[in-house]
Amino acid sequence: METVYKCGIFGLPQDTVATQPTRWYEYSFEQSIKSGKAAIIAPYAKSVAALPRDLWEGLIADLKSNGYIVFTNIIGDEKPLEGTEGISPKISEMKSAVEQVGLFIGIRSGMCDVIKTAECRKIALYPDYFYCDTKWKSIDMYAIDGFENIVVKDGDTWEQIKKQIAW
Repeated sequence: METVYKCGIFGLPQDTVATQPTRWYEYSFEQSIKSGKAAIIAPYAKSVAALPRDLWEGLIADLKSNGYIVFTNIIGDEKPLEGTEGISPKISEMKSAVEQVGLFIGIRSGMCDVIKTAECRKIALYPDYFYCDTKWKSIDMYAIDGFENIVVKDGDTWEQIKKQIAW
């Protein structure tokens, strides 16, 4: 998708490299965070079909049983998932937030593009669907460098997804 925008919409050569944002701001957590024992999950997106709640519940239970503090990235009327604390960093603070916790797991959305250059472990979950009326799956169009890109098929549980990740 990045190539579609770069070449098709903006008319730039394919080898054009994006400039990194320079105005990142620090996010301040209300509690002490131990990197490597905290995670931000992002189950909500405006333009992507939601993944089943029980998948997220399994992920949260797994993280918590391993001693993680789990945060749900929320905005507007979105609610933190049970067992997590809601946080709402500004877009310019999101890179700082994920770098502080060390782990981001979210549905593939624009938030993944925002944190693409963050220094942390990043996992993007993709609903298994075809892009518009094409022969390409969502992961074919939206896979993002620097992430572990994982397809979630109908009926997949967290236990099945976890097998695809170096957990």
